[in-house]
Amino acid sequence: MILAVVPTFVVLRLTPAAPLPPHVVAVAFSPNSQRVAAGLYDGIVQVWQTTSWRSFHRLHAGDGGLNTLEFSPDSKLIALAGRSLSLWTTSNARQWKQLGVRGAVYGTARFDKSGCILASVNSAEQIELWNIQTGAKLRTLCCMALYGDVAFSPDNRVLAAAGHWPRLWDISTGREMYRLVQTRNPTFGSIQFRSDGQLLATGSQDGIARLWRVSTGAPVLESPVRQGYIETVAFQPGGDSVAYGIGDGPIWLWNLKTQLECLVTSDSSSNVVFSPDGHLLAFGTPGLVHVWDVEHV
Repeated sequence: MILAVVPTFVVLRLTPAAPLPPHVVAVAFSPNSQRVAAGLYDGIVQVWQTTSWRSFHRLHAGDGGLNTLEFSPDSKLIALAGRSLSLWTTSNARQWKQLGVRGAVYGTARFDKSGCILASVNSAEQIELWNIQTGAKLRTLCCMALYGDVAFSPDNRVLAAAGHWPRLWDISTGREMYRLVQTRNPTFGSIQFRSDGQLLATGSQDGIARLWRVSTGAPVLESPVRQGYIETVAFQPGGDSVAYGIGDGPIWLWNLKTQLECLVTSDSSSNVVFSPDGHLLAFGTPGLVHVWDVEHV
């Protein structure tokens, strides 16, 4: 059910790197709330200060084909996944470490809660766990879709993976705990834990955002069926909402208590992400990064 269209509050604007508007593919807040970063498909990443919304850094991964970016828990590093897997410092926007094979394709990169491990997905549809300090590969898990996302549980014991068969893995043993579904279809792209670790949110090819009970793997709630692939989901920290959206399509804000939804935008181009305090919602559209005050929705 649609309640209203939320008014746009644009606070950031990306400068096009070419005559055509840049394609924003990823947006992320730093855990310390001091930065917000947006990445373009060609590998250019712009970082802004949230206190002034002024540009802070600009870096270029160099390989293009950027898929995701994420800040480390201490906000000192940014992981970039695309046609390479690399770590960059936020203090001076320099590459700190190259992981994996340069020129290979990586669908995603996510830090664990301690900032010691990075999980990535490679073109062989394998999950790889990396030691941040040494750059050594710790473990390889199989299998999932290249463009499926992964997420660490708040207690760092479980890794949730989307893909063809969304499933949960025991990080200490590398063993599969259980699958959320038992068939290959639909493919799931996005996955995220709620901050208390009790629920999972997923988005899938059949146009449905779903919530799951982590302890049992049982389904809890489903969104209305949308026309398109739900490629992004995000729990509001400390709040009652889930944001979800279609790649290059609409984004909705779903209140889990009332079961009512707001249409946020009809033309997104990147993931949706909440600020650490849950007050702001950010996402990309062609050539722009939007930051919205969701407390007044």
